[in-house]
Amino acid sequence: MEPETYAEVILPLPVSGTFTYHIPDSLREKATPGVRIIVPFGEKKSYTGVIRRIVPEPPGTFLPKEIDRVLDDKPLIQEFHFQFWEWMSDYYLCTLGEVMDAALPGGLKPVYHFSYSVNTGFKEPGALTDKERNMFFYIHHHPGIPDDELGKKFGKRNTPKLIRSLLEKEAITEKSLMVDPYKPRTLRYIRISPGLTEQTLQQLPETLKRAKRQWELFTACAADWSPGETPPSFLKSELLNKYPYPGALASLKEKGILEEYELPVSRLERGEEKAAHLKQLTPAQQQVLENIRQLFREKNTVLLHGVTSSGKTEIYFHLIREQLIQGKQVLYLLPEITITGQMIHRLKEAFGDLAGIYHSRYSDAERIETWLNLSGNDAGKPLKVVLGVRAAVFLPFREPGLIIVDEEHETSYKQDSTSPRYHARDAAVMLGHLTGAKVLLGSATPSLESYYNARTGKYGLAELKERYTRIAMPEIRVVDMKKMYKRREVRGHLSHELHKAIEEALQEGEQVILFQNRRGFSPYIQCADCGWIPYCKHCDVALTYHKNSNRLICHYCGYNIPVPTRCPSCESTHLHTRGFGTEKIEEEIRLLFPEAHSTRLDLDTARSRKQYLSIIQDFEKQKTNILIGTQMITKGLDFGHVRVVGILNADNLLHFPDFRACERSFQLMAQVSGRSGRKDKRGHVFIQTYDPAHPIITDVLKHDYFHMYSTQLQERRLFHYPPFYRLIRITLKHRKKDAVNRAADELASLLRKNFRNNVLGPQYAFIPRVRNRYIKQILLKLEQYTDKSTAKTILQQFEQYLRETPAYRGIQFINDVDPL
Repeated sequence: MEPETYAEVILPLPVSGTFTYHIPDSLREKATPGVRIIVPFGEKKSYTGVIRRIVPEPPGTFLPKEIDRVLDDKPLIQEFHFQFWEWMSDYYLCTLGEVMDAALPGGLKPVYHFSYSVNTGFKEPGALTDKERNMFFYIHHHPGIPDDELGKKFGKRNTPKLIRSLLEKEAITEKSLMVDPYKPRTLRYIRISPGLTEQTLQQLPETLKRAKRQWELFTACAADWSPGETPPSFLKSELLNKYPYPGALASLKEKGILEEYELPVSRLERGEEKAAHLKQLTPAQQQVLENIRQLFREKNTVLLHGVTSSGKTEIYFHLIREQLIQGKQVLYLLPEITITGQMIHRLKEAFGDLAGIYHSRYSDAERIETWLNLSGNDAGKPLKVVLGVRAAVFLPFREPGLIIVDEEHETSYKQDSTSPRYHARDAAVMLGHLTGAKVLLGSATPSLESYYNARTGKYGLAELKERYTRIAMPEIRVVDMKKMYKRREVRGHLSHELHKAIEEALQEGEQVILFQNRRGFSPYIQCADCGWIPYCKHCDVALTYHKNSNRLICHYCGYNIPVPTRCPSCESTHLHTRGFGTEKIEEEIRLLFPEAHSTRLDLDTARSRKQYLSIIQDFEKQKTNILIGTQMITKGLDFGHVRVVGILNADNLLHFPDFRACERSFQLMAQVSGRSGRKDKRGHVFIQTYDPAHPIITDVLKHDYFHMYSTQLQERRLFHYPPFYRLIRITLKHRKKDAVNRAADELASLLRKNFRNNVLGPQYAFIPRVRNRYIKQILLKLEQYTDKSTAKTILQQFEQYLRETPAYRGIQFINDVDPL
């Protein structure tokens, strides 16, 4: 008799550690580390978990529950992925379950739900409370309704209590069911029935003599077939498109002459495999490529600092080809879903069906099939190059050779809304370390941390200082808006110089990009008589005016109201817009240049992938002359006919209250400037500002990244900020202002006993209240020589102490390591 075995299982729950389950004899061969399993949890629930390791005995004297099912034939997760998950859990102060939940697409985590029906033997609805009676009769009219549907109808907070009460009174019955959201895609085919006898075949002309449509269908299927051969198959939809006789087809199936069957097919877009025919590199690009190869012999991570339009992508493609020749896989990360469209087209052209794409705008089923493909759990040809955004760092590559992080400076690589709050660039560097894959970071404006790591020898550094085919860098002009307004040389929000440049570009058939980092028509409206400003009732923020919908909208919670015709405070009708956003600029451009076709690219106009691609493709094909947008237009897009770029308000970037404001301002202005003059003609960039002497604007004017880096580095060293110190931002949220104030004060006091002056705060967040929850923040600075693990342990112990204090129950603690 074989000894008992047990599995340590990771469950997608915000609970520390793993859970131990007994492996029944029937599942021993299939239950291996890395496979998904279904396990019971608690009294009624079941979850999808992943086996971390097999152990000979349980950790204690209790009797573990048994595994119900094993879902995979092969491990979905490799050992180095588990190590990666554990690093992320430790570094970003979250649980393994939270990492697993973020890593796996929803469809790979089937969940158990409960459905409810009325107990037919229950005859006393009068014994129920009003709320119970409402739910009872709703279930009566919707038998078999799932628990999540009841939650939507009666509220997530009240539903469990009402269900429990109805079950105790035996008014309803409960049934468990597993919901697996993933269904393989299938296609239906028609063929001659393999069991068709020769005698039946000989009789068919007579049998179908009066059924002309059936005979026509049969002869179409038998055209290239002889008895004894394998009958050919026809796609049902194509067959019925050519012969639209569904009744005749049904009769032939009923008679056993034709049969219908289905086959699973991949949802992944696969074309023909292509040999990689890449562009020939310029001498400068070739030199940088050789430099990167040499650096990879000494360093695992290399930073490629190349000016905008220098051809970094072509260097990436040559490195990808080298990895494919070696039989390795490549992960290519981009910061935004919106720019993957252009790049996947180029990858497909170069590498054919070896290239795939992975991000949240694709269906859950498509993402699941990408996972199954990469983990070896399907029979299809494995993908070798995957283009994705930050969540793609979790993909189960089996032979990773190269990880490319393009536009590595972008803040979009940071997950800051849910746990784990990881930075995909830093996670990619660690993944490369664990797997032996090389990591290439690329940017025209690297983050200070990455450039510092490269300058100090932690990373390799390769620099490409000239544009592709030596096109000149764009000419940048700084426009002093104070002087423009004094001279009355402003039309709308365009200076005379920018207006003239746009006119000239349009006359020559060139295109224009206008950048304003604020969407909506106006940031707020204000009463000119009493100063009243409409605020969101759930958040401490002014409502943004959107003219197209004629509504005031909160960009934090979605609360919106119609635009009032009178001030509710003083009854005045003098309500004026203040400031300007992309919607207002779009209106002004259409008035100033009525013959030009202009469009807007921001979160309001490009909420879906289809909308975004339509705007980008129209601009690429020159159907659009002027593109107005937020920072969505700065992220790595390549347009060949942009002559003029206008930055309409540089000051709202420069004067944001954050220690990274200058760095980000330089990056945004340099990146949006780089969209101009990328092909034949030199581009022209106009920066409108009230502070033309600002040092960052001078650095942008001179294309002097190194001076910006040097001056900012001095300030960071002086004031104890990254890269010299590591930051942890602790956020506390609660509906009661007094509770969050007291908890934040006590936590800060506890932290100061260990970290002294390296604790800043507590203070209210930039927006002190969002969705009716008050927000306070504490910033913890850790010197480079500080033991980070010990510091994090101390922080978690203090937070746990406060969670267990009755006065602070319900307060949410959020730890953000390396916040942006």
